[in-house]
Amino acid sequence: MLGSARRGLQSGALAKLGDEFVLVVGDHVTPLSHSDNKDLAAATAHLKPIERQYEPPAPPRAAAPPVIIIKRRRIPAPH
Repeated sequence: MLGSARRGLQSGALAKLGDEFVLVVGDHVTPLSHSDNKDLAAATAHLKPIERQYEPPAPPRAAAPPVIIIKRRRIPAPH
């Protein structure tokens, strides 16, 4: 994925598949025209490829269970 793109009323992600640029909207992939590919290739020629590894966020740590202290009641014994 390279960024976001609009084509007419469609807006989605701009991706590169092989040597061609495509517009990805949901699970639908639309190849862009030859002139669009040529313009995008010229615009991105000086960019270095970004190698990003997705790291899922760390799961939230569970809080320690509450500690309940129940004091004993002392009942005086009758005499």
